Amino acid sequence: MGWPIIGESLNFISKPTAFYNDRRTKYGRVYKTHLLGQPTIRVIGAENVQKILTHEDELVTHRWPSSTRTIMGENGVIHSGGAEHNSRRIAIAKAFQHSALSTYVPEMQETVHNFIRTWCDKGRILGYPECRTLAFSITSKVLLGCDFTQSKDVEEALANFEDNLFSFPVNIPGSGLHKCTGALALPVPARQSQPDRASKHCPRTAFRWPPNYRQRRLLPDDASWQENRSCRQNRRRTLRPSSLPRGQFQYPAESGRHK
Repeated sequence: MGWPIIGESLNFISKPTAFYNDRRTKYGRVYKTHLLGQPTIRVIGAENVQKILTHEDELVTHRWPSSTRTIMGENGVIHSGGAEHNSRRIAIAKAFQHSALSTYVPEMQETVHNFIRTWCDKGRILGYPECRTLAFSITSKVLLGCDFTQSKDVEEALANFEDNLFSFPVNIPGSGLHKCTGALALPVPARQSQPDRASKHCPRTAFRWPPNYRQRRLLPDDASWQENRSCRQNRRRTLRPSSLPRGQFQYPAESGRHK
């Protein structure tokens, strides 16, 4: 289980692949450890994982590390459960259906063309950072209605956010959690500084769904089972993310439905 309080977090963060391989060799496919401030049971293998994923909310319940809950907010969609999670996820999924995605194409094409012209003028570029900037530009323009391409601070804040989303839950200067919470403060004033462009652009983007979502929450029938089943990612479990990042954990369910 490692050291008191920090457990084996340092080994896990510094060399995650070696950490998993060493523990698997030493303890097998199911073992206990202590990561990111939480006692943890590591489960490996299709047969073992299937038991967990097919009995979610019975044997285990979905939960994120405490640092991630702090960063994303306790009321975020990833922390909600049951009917609330189901309703939120269905509403958000509508922003990424074909009918919505097709409206983003003109803006995306224009952005890509502008970037390609810039790359051609430069002659030689570093592919990864340029593509990352392109993806950042498309996301900010299409989903937020803002142009952050000239704001390197916001782009660096996003990189900080991604790098420290799963970190040790200690908010002190220099820690990953401190860097991440500091990075969250930058996009808000940057977004507020572009109200004219945002008000003009946002009605054409995916985020037309929030008013409809709020209206639906007032209706007695809310989101139906048929609507839930129509979302491909929800056909088996409403609480299953599309992928399981390394920092996600499964906790014993508190519902009392398991023996």
